Amino acid sequence: MNKSFDAKFSEISELRWIPWIGDNYESASCKILLVGESVYATSEDPMESYDAINSNPDYVRDRNVSWWANCPMENLKSFPKNTMNVLCQENSFLNDEQFKSKFWNGVAFTEVVQEAMTDINQRPSQEQRKEGLKALFKVLDILKPNFVLFLGNESLKDQFMKKAVNDLNVCFEECQWKESENVKRNHFRVSSYNQQYPLMAIPHPSRILVNDNLKMLWHNEIKRECPEIIDYFNSL
Repeated sequence: MNKSFDAKFSEISELRWIPWIGDNYESASCKILLVGESVYATSEDPMESYDAINSNPDYVRDRNVSWWANCPMENLKSFPKNTMNVLCQENSFLNDEQFKSKFWNGVAFTEVVQEAMTDINQRPSQEQRKEGLKALFKVLDILKPNFVLFLGNESLKDQFMKKAVNDLNVCFEECQWKESENVKRNHFRVSSYNQQYPLMAIPHPSRILVNDNLKMLWHNEIKRECPEIIDYFNSL
């Protein structure tokens, strides 16, 4: 885990959880920031309670991503497992135990919504999404990724983006839907922030990408729209 950006992250008032930065992110041939939507406080573990999660700035990187990188493959939850499957379909090392660490240490990861949800059915408010996007955009200015991939396409909507960029007095490209003959539901969303960082969104890996056919279809969609991303994950 790379902590060299921590001092800069601490200056972002809207940022509750410090993003995960993989050890190899800075030297990567393609710098990719993966963006989750939200965190849920639904476990009976006291360390996973609403108050514990919200008061722990290291929660996302220590208790989520670090675990994904190091836990046994059979214990990996659907969100990180499906994320890896969608992005690494062509990588022959995908199912190797050591590959998890290589994958997560090759990317950066953060969440949009910076407050835990108290119930699995709770959805973030518009204000939570707006404040979260403001935090995210400030993170982009620090990490300078080549691509930003939202794992879940709810937050990458004009109604939220416009409110966030208006507060920051920056510009963005209005969100576009990428039509496809292969994927009929939840088309690819694309945009950009400040005319510099490409933003893309695919369906939530835990909710939509639930079978091998859908994972392959969305892998191909990403490859069609942005082959550099797939090329990078093939190189790991």
